[in-house]
Amino acid sequence: MLAMLRYIMLIPILISLVQAAVQFVESVRADSPGPEKKAAVMDSLAASWGGLQKEFQITVPFSALGSIVSVLIDLAVSIYNAVGYFRKKEAPAPAA
Repeated sequence: MLAMLRYIMLIPILISLVQAAVQFVESVRADSPGPEKKAAVMDSLAASWGGLQKEFQITVPFSALGSIVSVLIDLAVSIYNAVGYFRKKEAPAPAA
């Protein structure tokens, strides 16, 4: 029960971290396809997790939160797309 409560208490922190990472990756890799950008967000959070654990006093390893972070990335991108913050790029026309 306490372990579940610990995960639930991390959600607001994870949402903030994921939002910041998604916005950063979108600003520097805007021309990359979505799956590459998602992988870049996951990689950046995983690489910086040690420092984030100290800063936010998180005791849970990133490997335990990977699936939750993945869902939060998809949710953040969906919301940003819905409100028009991110614009979908038009696919290039096929060569005739």
